[in-house]
Amino acid sequence: MADNSIRSALVNGAVIAGTFVVGFAFLEVGLRVVNGVPAAPWSDWRTQYVVAQNESSSNRYDETLGWVLRDNLTSPNMNTIEHGIRINGPDTVLTKGAVLAAGDSFTAGSEVGDTESWPAHLESKLGRPVMNSGVGAYGTDQIVLRAEQLMDILQPEIVVLSFFDQDILRSGYSRYGENKPYFVDTPAGLELKHVPVPAPSENKADDPDAGITDNLYLPAVVRSAVTGSPIYSPPGSTYRKIVNDPVAVSCGLLNRIKKQTVEAGVHLLLVLQYGGQIHHTQSPRPGHAELVIECATSLGIPVVDEFDRIRQVSNVSSEDLRALYVMGPGDANFGHMSSAGNALVAGLIADAINDLPPDPSPLNETAGFGPSVYTVPLNDLLSPQMQTLDITQYSNGLVDVGALWWGQEGYTLSAKGPTGEHYLSLPALTDLEAGRYEIEVELRAGSTDRVRLQLLHSATTGVLADIDLGNNHADLTRLGPVQRIGASVKDADRGSDWKAVNFHAEFPAGDVRILIQFLDSTGSSNLPGDGTSFDIANIRLNGFVAD
Repeated sequence: MADNSIRSALVNGAVIAGTFVVGFAFLEVGLRVVNGVPAAPWSDWRTQYVVAQNESSSNRYDETLGWVLRDNLTSPNMNTIEHGIRINGPDTVLTKGAVLAAGDSFTAGSEVGDTESWPAHLESKLGRPVMNSGVGAYGTDQIVLRAEQLMDILQPEIVVLSFFDQDILRSGYSRYGENKPYFVDTPAGLELKHVPVPAPSENKADDPDAGITDNLYLPAVVRSAVTGSPIYSPPGSTYRKIVNDPVAVSCGLLNRIKKQTVEAGVHLLLVLQYGGQIHHTQSPRPGHAELVIECATSLGIPVVDEFDRIRQVSNVSSEDLRALYVMGPGDANFGHMSSAGNALVAGLIADAINDLPPDPSPLNETAGFGPSVYTVPLNDLLSPQMQTLDITQYSNGLVDVGALWWGQEGYTLSAKGPTGEHYLSLPALTDLEAGRYEIEVELRAGSTDRVRLQLLHSATTGVLADIDLGNNHADLTRLGPVQRIGASVKDADRGSDWKAVNFHAEFPAGDVRILIQFLDSTGSSNLPGDGTSFDIANIRLNGFVAD
């Protein structure tokens, strides 16, 4: 009797499993046929899709830059010649000794015709050839690398780098729609990473379904329906931040290309561009842009910053502002610059070029961010009770502080009180010298694995580090003109899931404060006081000042 029951259960299980497999196969093949995906169950549809998309794209893969415009591209609105140079008109040919323009889509001239980009207008105003090497979605790292590549080929007399302000932040990514190179700022200087850049066909590894379901279409469709994410993650849909200081990287790259242009006897200009929304909302110039402008000026690089001129237009008339941009539906949907906007920018650049001296200005070797000069350690700057981790006195209506059990060194912080932001504010350290200040602390996840550390120089300047203890990662946010920010998260020597966190910034003289803030699993700082907790130990604030 028992044998019959077991046999019956096995038969029923086999029937159910067989029905599932047949049903799954039917849905898999059916969905592929309906959506035009190769129906063979073994076909690697992601790679085939990525390759097909890239073959039909205006860009091509480049192992150093990630992507560049295709050579000899022809279309109604975008046409190129060799090396992906966009034409300024039907007579454009590759020309040595010209002006080389390098930048992102604002330089390339997205949303306008070949004759309407600012390099095209600049060529008309100067009466000399301008080679437009702009490529959409570039960061400052790619822009400088692109200019360096083409300098050897085109031997220009003038190099014009155009940084859209968001390009500065893009240098903090290893993937921006597609894989790209990036730099890290080390004591020895900039170090290039992610080169050769992984080819587009390798991007399927970035998809959540990559691995055992590489060749299965149905799980991707289900995931897309549930989460709203694209069925085909690559290309063009994923972004990956790395931990570096985009401003320091951009400044270091300006230093590097300035040296190269001086050695080659080539003039170098920097252009700063902005989206129309910033003027529509009357927002100030972004802090990261201000720092890059300051760096370029100190290096002896002439800067053409369009901000004040466009703001003047905006202050006169919102209609005049909108005329400078390609507008989408509504009154505040600003796209790239229109032909009129590009002509305005070209006029600013032409004036700067006409004012150039006969010979390029020399590099100011002591300018820019460069290697840190802060070498004298101040050791632990926190008060004696903090050195012994006696932080129970800082318990407040937002956070409970309790000692760890079983004699462990450290404390558990727990959120309490109403829904909102929960943080521990440590005493301000006053009258500190200008220098590099860093927090060292050990953290361990509790009911949350996200923590925000704040190192503040004033009410409006400082740096935030959003720590992801589960993935040993930190996202940095610069507040105001703070230099050389950085962070690291790694396993601590004490083990037991503790993480050693270090993050730092360079501040002028003044006061420094530290805030330790709770985040929920999504990274939000607005959470209920329901006992959400994490552990903390061995917190230090170190300082390094000049000899």
